[in-house]
Amino acid sequence: MLNLVQNLVSPQNPQQTISAFQKVLHKHGVLNKVAVIVVSPGLDWTVLSEAIVCIGNMIANNRTNQNFFENVMTLQTPPKPSILWLLMAMVNEKQKLAFRTAVLYCFHSYLLGNEDKKADVINTLLPSKVDTSSVTSGQLLCRGLFSRDSVSNWLCSVALSYALNDNQKEKLLNATCGVYPNKQRFLFQK
Repeated sequence: MLNLVQNLVSPQNPQQTISAFQKVLHKHGVLNKVAVIVVSPGLDWTVLSEAIVCIGNMIANNRTNQNFFENVMTLQTPPKPSILWLLMAMVNEKQKLAFRTAVLYCFHSYLLGNEDKKADVINTLLPSKVDTSSVTSGQLLCRGLFSRDSVSNWLCSVALSYALNDNQKEKLLNATCGVYPNKQRFLFQK
């Protein structure tokens, strides 16, 4: 089934064809079924990687599908947004490289053509008056960026570059990169 879906929404197809199939796949619940595969525990990493790439192709440049995927939650307790769970897996050096790059591709597709999503990711890096105890996409990307694992460094650098546009580059200099044990935040620039 995943191969059939992949062929329908392949980036090699004309954009008009991809868009039409993306709408049909969402309307008939295929996007939902593949999303359930992605968040199901205990799957073989090769099947999971294929499903993640498939999701990426179904959501690329399609705001409706991107918004749908953003609201898919994991099946664990407590549930987490699927995109955060994928980023957690991407920065985990114990995961296979093919799996981690599949996540990077999916993250790129999640942001592709959607300036609002890009701004949301960058805003999770900026200082905020709202103190949240939940992990953000920006925190996960910074964790990977400053990890000792060179693959995580590279993956997170590329992921952050996908989220940037010309208007956000200067804002990023004020990004919160982490928090010291005494709760004081550290930034790229003071």
